[in-house]
Amino acid sequence: MIPGAKVTDNNVGGIVDYILEQNKAQQKPVASLAFKGTVISASPSAPKVASFSSRGPNLITPEILKPDVIAPGVKILAAWTGDASPSGLEFDQRRVKFNFISGTSMACPHVSGIAAMLRAAHPKWTPAAVKSALMTTAYNSDKAGKPITDQATGEVSTPFKHGAGHVDPNKASHPGLVYDIQPSDYDAFLCSMGHSQKQMSLFTKDRKVDCELHKLSAGPGDLNYPSFSVVFKSFNNSITYKRVVTNVGSLLVAT
Repeated sequence: MIPGAKVTDNNVGGIVDYILEQNKAQQKPVASLAFKGTVISASPSAPKVASFSSRGPNLITPEILKPDVIAPGVKILAAWTGDASPSGLEFDQRRVKFNFISGTSMACPHVSGIAAMLRAAHPKWTPAAVKSALMTTAYNSDKAGKPITDQATGEVSTPFKHGAGHVDPNKASHPGLVYDIQPSDYDAFLCSMGHSQKQMSLFTKDRKVDCELHKLSAGPGDLNYPSFSVVFKSFNNSITYKRVVTNVGSLLVAT
């Protein structure tokens, strides 16, 4: 409800320098806004990582790369309740049936919808198989064929910002191979994090788990996850992770 403009981090330095120079010269800083209408780029560069998107690394378990994927979450046109104004402010008396919403609250439904589609197409897939399909088929290029950029900096995004990449519903339905995970695998994962028996009981309930038998050989990073990150304790440190893939594609027969 307040007229204003949004600038990137790259512009902030120039604006601040200008204000300081004007103040030093005892001049009054001046700013103006020029509305140029709706401008559509001839070469759309979507998708981009939103400036407010969650970022990695995973501070609790750095061996597991986070985030997993990115999905549409900026200015999504969605149904809107008539009980609240589009701005959410009490003094705003406007009422609309649709509103442009941004945030994880928009990206999450997109991914949830794709997951529901995958389960409908592949009823026997486990939740881990669905996640694997989403991650291994994600893409990392924008519509112009260039690497996805970070809206906050204007620089090329990294796996700690976009994870495996942007979800692709059609490709996710035919991943070929998946990294599957069973409940017992999570037992070993939690044991490798050094949890006590009391802490483990919060996850396993009445099922007792012997961590001496379940620890992953290479620590948490050995979880059969679709991605991984490596934590080196020294420059000459060597770490080996193991992964097992499951074929969910067409059976190939050699002749």
